[in-house]
Amino acid sequence: DTALRHYVPAVLEVEQVEEEETEDGPIMRHEHDGQPHGGWFEANPDVPVVGTFAGRSPDAKILARIKFMSAVQIPKARLPKLDHIAVKCVDCNARRTFEAVDDLLHSDKNPTSKIAVLICPSCAVRLEVV
Repeated sequence: DTALRHYVPAVLEVEQVEEEETEDGPIMRHEHDGQPHGGWFEANPDVPVVGTFAGRSPDAKILARIKFMSAVQIPKARLPKLDHIAVKCVDCNARRTFEAVDDLLHSDKNPTSKIAVLICPSCAVRLEVV
């Protein structure tokens, strides 16, 4: 028998390594447990809105479908050190990661210091600097 054979040991266990979150570290975690937003988009037309699904910019039709929102308050002193925010929806288990948060919320580019990020067809997460 001239066929090549390789021994590959069976994987018995896989363990996820969690990055440690600290008060001033580069990672912030948020469990999205959205509540009805009560017309937040209409009341805050100057706040930028971005989407993480559907591959297109949010328009009035998409915003009309958003029913739930949660908020992440980011201390101003932590913003420059923050690499990303990891969001997990407690209802549907959707996971999203927001990177370059300091760029999204930088006062020179975004004078409101707020942004709404659509994480699925019915939910949004509001990021705001406090």
